[in-house]
Amino acid sequence: MGKNFWQTYQSLVEPIPESLSIKRCYQNQKWTAVESECGCGLALNFESLDPEEKKSVEGKSLKEIASWVFSWNFAKASIGAAAVNTFWNQREPIEKMSNASLENLIAKISIEDFVREKFCGKKILFVGYFPFADVLKKDCKVTILERRSLAGALPDTACEALIPEQDLVIVSASTLINKTYVRLAQLSQNVESFLVGPTTPLTGLLAKDGFNQVSGLIIKDPKLLFEALRSGASREVLQSDISWKIDLNYKRMTLGSNLK
Repeated sequence: MGKNFWQTYQSLVEPIPESLSIKRCYQNQKWTAVESECGCGLALNFESLDPEEKKSVEGKSLKEIASWVFSWNFAKASIGAAAVNTFWNQREPIEKMSNASLENLIAKISIEDFVREKFCGKKILFVGYFPFADVLKKDCKVTILERRSLAGALPDTACEALIPEQDLVIVSASTLINKTYVRLAQLSQNVESFLVGPTTPLTGLLAKDGFNQVSGLIIKDPKLLFEALRSGASREVLQSDISWKIDLNYKRMTLGSNLK
């Protein structure tokens, strides 16, 4: 892409006002949730902070904590990514950016069904494990790249060889946390590519990195979310009483003034 490694991260953090602060933060084994004065955000939890350090996040500047997304300490970066999403994954900035009502952006079809319908028989590569990836193997030529040792998956270093020859690449937004995002975006420039998952910032800024679509969550009810996380929730965060799943397809969208 010929740009500074941190440019996307800077573009996500710099617009956050200095005046906003963090209300609360919680991490379970799967997710990190942050609630700020402008809303609630979620991200995959790579590692958990020490409880006392995590408690100290409350009351701090949202922009300061969002800047933790730059950190190579993945416990802090998980909190930073969730803090970023408290700002971007809200009705007002999404409607301004997309020139569309939020209700029109709520996902009407699952990614699994979309891929089956539009890419049947094609080469599909997943960066990160998604439960529906295995199901699609009977309809598509599916490859899964995963950093952890996982049966049926290739190591994520195979991205260099495999991404350019795919018809569709679906990248987990958790790559923003572990810092593989930049290289994956570079490799996906000439391929149909989606950035997906609850860690995804719902902003048109990611169109500049070559992604054709981003899919993420808006938290409808922070109280229900935090209750679910305390009870050990995993996929329950996707339930309709907790969140809306939002698809931003940049090809079909006239992006507003937020995309600079």
